[in-house]
Formats: sequence, C-alpha cells, structure tokens
Amino acid sequence: MGKYISRLLLIVLVSASASFADPIVSGVTFQTTPLTNMTTGVANPTSINILFQEFTGTLSGNLAVDATDAGTYPPGSTGSFQIASGTAVATYFLHTDPPNTTTTRFQGSATFDTAILGVEVLGGTLAQGDGIVGLASVTYNADGNRGFELGSPADLQDTFTISADGHTVSWDATSDSAVDDMRIVTAGAVSTVSEPGSLVLLGTGLLSGIGMLRRR
Repeated sequence: MGKYISRLLLIVLVSASASFADPIVSGVTFQTTPLTNMTTGVANPTSINILFQEFTGTLSGNLAVDATDAGTYPPGSTGSFQIASGTAVATYFLHTDPPNTTTTRFQGSATFDTAILGVEVLGGTLAQGDGIVGLASVTYNADGNRGFELGSPADLQDTFTISADGHTVSWDATSDSAVDDMRIVTAGAVSTVSEPGSLVLLGTGLLSGIGMLRRR
C-alpha cells in the first residue's frame, strides 16, 4: 500500500509541474546560465556566440517585438508589434561579439518546443525589452547599434528567419566593431494541472480514497 501511495503522489507532483525543454541549436552554444556582462568587447580577443535562457514568467507590461510572422527578414519588413501584458512567456537571448574588430560571420538556429510569439532584433526594441524581461543580474549593451543591421550593404547585412511552423529561428549576422543581439520570445509552458486548486482537489480525493480502503 505504501509503495502504491508514493507512486500516486509522484504522478500528481510531476503532472502539476511546467517545464521547458532546452532548445535544439545549431551553430551557437546554448546555456541556461545568463551572461553577466554584454558590453562590447568584454571578452576580446575571444569571440562570443551564446544563446541563453533569460526570462520565464508573466509579462508585467506590453512587450514590443519587431517580427511575429514566418518569413525571412529582409526581404520581409519588420514592424511594431506588441505581446500583451499578462502573457506567459519564456525569452531567450542571442549575443554575438566578434574578437577585437575582426569581421566575423555568425550563423545559427534554435528550435523551441513552444511557439515563437515574436523576435526583437532592433536596438531600440531590445532596449525596451530589457526593462520588461531583462535580468537585474545582467549588464546589457547600451549601444543603439547592438541589434541586427537589416539595411546594411549586402556584404554586411544581417538576416533572420522564422520558420513556417513558428518554432525555429535561424540567423545570419556579420559584425566587426559592434555586437549583434536578438531576443526570442516564446509561449510560456502550460502546466497539465492548470490551477493550484486542481492539485489540492486531486490530492484530497486521493487521500479520501486511501481512507476508504483502510476502513475496509
């Protein structure tokens, strides 16, 4: 009986948890620990090419993003979009910084288990996002050129693509004296037991059933 009860309680606890699988990445290093300092040249002469897990939770305000639809940008045009306050999200931050002033090309992709709600790639949008989903433990780059240069000459133009299924972002960015940053906003994970009260009711029912068995 004891083993049976323990297994049932374990099922209850596991079903109530909400978690994210690590993204499947290519051409970039993923880490769950955030970078602490993303000012330009902090790691010179070594280049940085990191995607890290940033914020998980509910938005405290409307979050601006530059793209939400599937496609390649450019030639697709970015716009001004908003993810509504109160939306459950998980954000991931891409930071690339070339060694010294050496022109470096960064190509990669990341596939997520929940849908991509939007992408921030422009310096102004990234700065606004820092105030909503940014981490207090991280020093973000204050340079207005920290984002992707979507209108640069062809040899230095940065591009990114949101896949047709809305779960993969890929990028091709070239930089020399400035960093290239991107914030990817995905839908928050949904718990299989959506309300805390559901867990309480399930646990109460389980204990009641155990009591009935014992009385018999």
